[in-house]
Amino acid sequence: TERAQTETFLEATVRRKEQNFERMIRATRAAIDDGQRLIVFGAPFLVKDFCDRILAGGKPMILPAGSVVGYGGGWKTFDGEALSERALLDLIERAVGVKKQFVIEAYSMTEIGAILMKCEHGRFHVPPQLETIILDDALAPVDGDDVTGILGVMDPFAVSYPGFLITSDNVHRVRSLCPCGLAGETMLSVSRAQGAEVKGCGGIVATLDA
Repeated sequence: TERAQTETFLEATVRRKEQNFERMIRATRAAIDDGQRLIVFGAPFLVKDFCDRILAGGKPMILPAGSVVGYGGGWKTFDGEALSERALLDLIERAVGVKKQFVIEAYSMTEIGAILMKCEHGRFHVPPQLETIILDDALAPVDGDDVTGILGVMDPFAVSYPGFLITSDNVHRVRSLCPCGLAGETMLSVSRAQGAEVKGCGGIVATLDA
């Protein structure tokens, strides 16, 4: 039943949070001992929590050379704990020794089959298979090479749902050559639209009553 599924989800994600972090840290230490390169990925608040727990142990846990830390999804209902990008990058380097050039930030959602990667100049690059449409508050398209509004996405590879969706995010989209050297559409900023309900894995977990 739906109630049973909710209980299973709560048990795995909320009630076992401490055990899950302990298991993750043990596994990370074992991988370090074996010299394995690691990829650590999660929502920003989870990456912060992971790093805080490591430093609370009294010393950093330096990952092997070539390891990568990635995050995406925003802070959603964790606004009160939010760090600036610079502060989060500094925390990651202090906790696990991964420098900013090996920290990846991405923007995506379960409804599209692509990931928008953030380059070193702070722009999220729209992959060529996606087409973005910027909408005003009345959901009318806004044309231009430098526009701000609600993000709409057309995904030609969608097969189990309509290939066009309107997100709950406000974005600043430009069409110009990025300083990193890539051409095409990029997003200079992404923020939650005012009044939008909490969605996304991180946001949903944050609002659940354990």
